[in-house]
This record gives sequence, structure tokens and C-alpha cells, in this order.
Amino acid sequence: MRIKSYLLVFILSLVLFFIIGFRLGEKVEKQNQINSLILTPTITPFPKKEIEYQDYKSKKYNLKIIYPKGFQIIESTKEALIEVKKK
Repeated sequence: MRIKSYLLVFILSLVLFFIIGFRLGEKVEKQNQINSLILTPTITPFPKKEIEYQDYKSKKYNLKIIYPKGFQIIESTKEALIEVKKK
């Protein structure tokens, strides 16, 4: 009779742990959903303005670059560096 009571207590404790774990899992999942809603970035549409591009080819470095019009290409004389700056 003593073994049956221990077995009953063991089974009831397993059921209790299962229920507690299930409830904690629900709380964690709910918090994850809240966090994902808060941390999801909003997507803003790009302007529909067409961007015109220019080609640039460096004879010195044998490099071709396509850059937006209105920018200026500056080549460095000391190193292989090409900067694109807005005018």
C-alpha cells in the first residue's frame, strides 16, 4: 500500500509540473508575440522619383562605377580610393 501512495504522489507531481510548464510556455509565447510586434520595423516606400545614373571609368585603376547624377567623383592620388560625394 505504501508503494501505491508514492506512485500516486509521483504521478500527481508529474501532472502538476506539466500544467505549470504549459502555463509558463503560454506566457513566454505571448511575450514573444508582443516583442515581435514592437520590434518589427515598419517599411516605408521609396519615392517613385526616377534616379538618373552616370558611368565613370577610371583608366588608372581599370574600374567602372555607376553613380547617381548630381554626385562628384574624386580620385585619390596616394592610394586606390575613389570617393563619391554629393555636389
